[in-house]
Amino acid sequence: MSCRKLGKQFECDHTTITRQLAKMNLTRLKHEKTQKYTLKQEEKAKKLSRKLVNQLYRENYSIIMDDEKYFTFSCNNMPGNDGYYTNDKQLCPDNVRFKGQEKFHTKILVWIAISGKGISEPLIRRVKSESINQVIYREECLKKRVLPFINEFHFRSDYIFWPDLAMSHYAKDNISWMEENINFGAKYLFHQTSYKQEQLRIFGVV
Repeated sequence: MSCRKLGKQFECDHTTITRQLAKMNLTRLKHEKTQKYTLKQEEKAKKLSRKLVNQLYRENYSIIMDDEKYFTFSCNNMPGNDGYYTNDKQLCPDNVRFKGQEKFHTKILVWIAISGKGISEPLIRRVKSESINQVIYREECLKKRVLPFINEFHFRSDYIFWPDLAMSHYAKDNISWMEENINFGAKYLFHQTSYKQEQLRIFGVV
């Protein structure tokens, strides 16, 4: 609530509210954005994070993470770009009043991998799909960017590559490639099947 609204609520000027907040050493801060978890997701995240941290401390590994983000060309979601000014809505031109929306927006995909030792070459490309697919991830991200990044900064194999949990990242061909070329973990690292138990053994968790 703003100081002006508080002033109306307590029937005083907003400057009085400001002075009282200063006397109590209270500062107004903006909420920080964070991932919203269910209770089950929160517990799972804590358990997996603890296992990962323990593993990294034992082996003195670095963790390599990757993620992607999509940016639209319209910029309508940017503050200040989602409105217009007029003194008569009915007389406002259609090209100002209305903003056409495509069913499948053309977007810019930006992907990057990062570790404590540096960042990879980014992947930047125009896309119309909602998410990255398994072929683009394997050919453009893993082969052309992750592997050279590992060879440059982590050539001693003192790392674990922790891919984003998107389904396309864990396609069968992608897993096969990662098994043959890099140390990786994440989705299969802490689950209980024969294949996953082998992953646990490789990383020394069990």
